[in-house]
Amino acid sequence: MPDAMIQVRVDADLFEAAKAAGAAAGRSAAAQIRHWAGIGRALETRELLEDAQDVAAFDASMAEECANIPWAPVEATEKAQRAAQIEGFAKLRELDEALEEPEYVETEPSIREVTRRLNAALGDTLVAALAGSDDPKAPHEWAKEDSLLPGNGIITRLAFAYAQWQKIAEYEGERVARMWFVGANPWLDNDTPANAIREGHHEEVARAAQALIDDSFSG
Repeated sequence: MPDAMIQVRVDADLFEAAKAAGAAAGRSAAAQIRHWAGIGRALETRELLEDAQDVAAFDASMAEECANIPWAPVEATEKAQRAAQIEGFAKLRELDEALEEPEYVETEPSIREVTRRLNAALGDTLVAALAGSDDPKAPHEWAKEDSLLPGNGIITRLAFAYAQWQKIAEYEGERVARMWFVGANPWLDNDTPANAIREGHHEEVARAAQALIDDSFSG
């Protein structure tokens, strides 16, 4: 009759160490744990031995048994586990720092008001595109008073786009300003101002806007 088996919960670290040691010795993790348990039981038996000769024989047997235990894989596993724990703590610290309240770029008027005005002038989809967002509904959320502010990069692009809108709309009118944002521009190598703003070419866009204004006055 085979030996009766029962299920026992084993500590995860012990299981990993047994798996590593067992692999080196040709045993499964469960067999390795049973092997270690046998050694522990034998050590307890030693305490009950009274005859010196029996004790010496037992010690010699245990020394031979322990010499066959592959300690290197066990130590390597423990080191790997410690390294993983350290890496995990480092990631937690990075997450805590990322969750800290960021310092936002301040604009006048507020970035929510700037977004509302741009949404009304250019539409949410174009505002999202020039701001660098792939979500066409994002500008609608940025304009809400109770919503989270976008990142500083988006805030900077929105504020810059609004400044160019104001400048062109004042001298050329809102219709021309809307067309200017989406039209191929020779000052931008035939790119559109909206795309150039998204890519951060603000100096070039500002010169293109000023060129439009200067041309209007030169005529």
